Amino acid sequence: MSTCARVEARRWRVGGRPTPLSGRPHRILLVDDAEMDAHVFRRSLDRAGVQAEVEWVRSAESALDRLGPQGRGWDLVVVDQDLPRMSGLQLCQVMLDSEVVVPFIMTAGEESQAVAVAALKAGVSDFLNKSQPDHADLLPVLVPQVIMKGGERQRRRAAERALRESQRLFQAFMNNSPALAYIKDEDGRYVYANQLFGDLFGVDVEVSGLTDFNLWPAETARQLREHDREVLESQETLQFMETVPHEDGDHHWLAMKFPLADGSGRLRLGGMAIDITGFCNPASDA
Repeated sequence: MSTCARVEARRWRVGGRPTPLSGRPHRILLVDDAEMDAHVFRRSLDRAGVQAEVEWVRSAESALDRLGPQGRGWDLVVVDQDLPRMSGLQLCQVMLDSEVVVPFIMTAGEESQAVAVAALKAGVSDFLNKSQPDHADLLPVLVPQVIMKGGERQRRRAAERALRESQRLFQAFMNNSPALAYIKDEDGRYVYANQLFGDLFGVDVEVSGLTDFNLWPAETARQLREHDREVLESQETLQFMETVPHEDGDHHWLAMKFPLADGSGRLRLGGMAIDITGFCNPASDA
């Protein structure tokens, strides 16, 4: 083919125009140096009625330019192994290393088994052998499946990112709170304590499994445990004055305790407390 007649890129709409019920068409980037294979891809989706906007480019460099950061806005990238300058597998590796979230289908003709193994190990979503006689018939089945699974994976990753950010904000808020904060299970074992708790009482904030009897004298621990039981049995938020020994003597804490339930419905006790030693003397008040 002469260079003057060579088409470097093209955009097609296949499968007919979308309707209000069908939703938006899939947006697919096809990276393949062979124009005939690109037309086979287009016709196979069109005949099967797979609604898509297909943008075809011939090189890895053009693909990276079109994808942009993280590949946002694309539903699928289909990459052939036989590309100029950079192979399809190398292109996929570059995109995966840069955390592009779009699913990929790799295609190859000769020596496809070795390419398939390497591609799937690298994290490519699926592989199609173009030397198979029925590969064009497989495309309309494979493409929607990979897009659906990729969408599920993206939603799961987004939920995981949101959860991590929520946990980070919660931890930052709790660790900068002027109040003690903690959570215990029904048996009085700590499952969470904020940084102030650890700093004041000289324990690691990873207090999981410890009880008040591990931290305080028996009399103090019994007092705290009794208050915990009152809250769990009444299922109400209650306020207590609690006296706890410190290195410089007893401190008096105004504690607010409340029932909690975790995601599986298990009962927990939450607590927050403020040191009011300088503001009152329980003995004289009595």
